[in-house]
Order: sequence, then C-alpha cells, then structure tokens
Amino acid sequence: MLGATWAGTSLVTLLGPPGRPSASLAVFELCVVPLMVLLFLAALPGKPLLGVLLLIGAGRFTLTGIHQAGAGPGVETAAGWVGVLLAAFALYGGFALLLEDTTQRTVLPLGRRGRARTSLQGDLGHQLEQAEREAGVRRQL
Repeated sequence: MLGATWAGTSLVTLLGPPGRPSASLAVFELCVVPLMVLLFLAALPGKPLLGVLLLIGAGRFTLTGIHQAGAGPGVETAAGWVGVLLAAFALYGGFALLLEDTTQRTVLPLGRRGRARTSLQGDLGHQLEQAEREAGVRRQL
C-alpha cells in the first residue's frame, strides 16, 4: 500500500505543474490516512514498532495532503520534519531487523508482544500450537 501511494504521489508530482499544489493529490493522500490508521491499530498489539511507523506515516500524509489542499508553507515545513522523523524511525527499524536476522537474536529492542514475541523467543511447540486454527488450515480434505 505504501509503495503504491508513493508511486502515485511521484507520478502526480512529476506530471503536474512544478511548485503548485494539487487538489487531486490532496484528496489521494488524505484518503490513504484512514487506511494507515487502521493498519496502525491492527499492528499495535503485537508489533508496536511497525504500528508507530504507520502512525508517523499517517501524520506525514495528513500534513502533505493539507499542504496540497492549499495550506501555507508552515504546514509544508512541518510535513518535512515529520518526514525526517519517519525516515529515522524506519532506518532504526530496518537496522534492528537486519541485526536480528544476521545474529539470530534480538539486538535492538523492537517492542514485540504476544504471539509476535513468542514466535521468536518460544520453541517450535509454541509456534505450532495455534497453527491448526490459522486461516487456510483444514481439518480434513
């Protein structure tokens, strides 16, 4: 979803008149915000790092959409600073996951909870105990 959103934003920016706000881009970006908030709410219980990343992204799209709707340069500046925060947070998360993958253990805190934490810290039995109730697993063919 985020990749498609960034691609759409890039396309409108590339094809539109330079330096001018776009009402269609404002509507597009503001329509993405509720989806990101829903994903934030879904991710928060088990993977709060991902949830907070989505919430910061929603804030960025909100500010950018408001700017594209005609708000002043102060909103554009705020959107830029939220973008810097989003980039820093994403870099931390990516680096933490890379270290975790290469060392096979958690090095930097990611804040996993519930089943997300058990999948890494528990044994194979913990990982498989809910498998029979997962979507797509049938009792019989």
